[in-house]
Amino acid sequence: MVTQLDEVLDHCENIEMMESDAEVEKIEREVPNYRDYYVDQNIEYSLYDDFTHKRPAAFKLNNEKELAKDWKEVLLKTLAVVAKKDIKTLDMFTTLPEMQGKKVPYFSKHQNSKMRKPMKIEGTDIYVETNLSANGIRNLLIKVLKQYKIPMNSYKIYLRADYSELH
Repeated sequence: MVTQLDEVLDHCENIEMMESDAEVEKIEREVPNYRDYYVDQNIEYSLYDDFTHKRPAAFKLNNEKELAKDWKEVLLKTLAVVAKKDIKTLDMFTTLPEMQGKKVPYFSKHQNSKMRKPMKIEGTDIYVETNLSANGIRNLLIKVLKQYKIPMNSYKIYLRADYSELH
């Protein structure tokens, strides 16, 4: 004998199954094909472009191209290149106020400073803050290049993908 409670429970189970099927279908529809957003990796971008929702493929400094999978890698590899050129200038960044953030230091000799995500610059004993947005990294790179007196037009970014349409 089917009770009223059994009918209610069956009805609830059917609703739950329908909701979970709808959720799965909704998730499947929402996942974009990221390959549709790949861009020509031969186009050069300057440091004056907006890099929000964009993924880097490489950068070029003084006609030497370096591959990079993300913005942190662009920052770290750029700093490693300029450190090879002149380590003393990079070393000064740890004390120059204009090379530090308002709340968090960008450069430090200590990993346990107030940085959120410090990473060591290759070939140095200096750490750099990597918890920055794409445009935050761009702004820091501009400051670095100015300190090294490297012309802005000698630094180019190559993009892998532009996800701006998704946002």
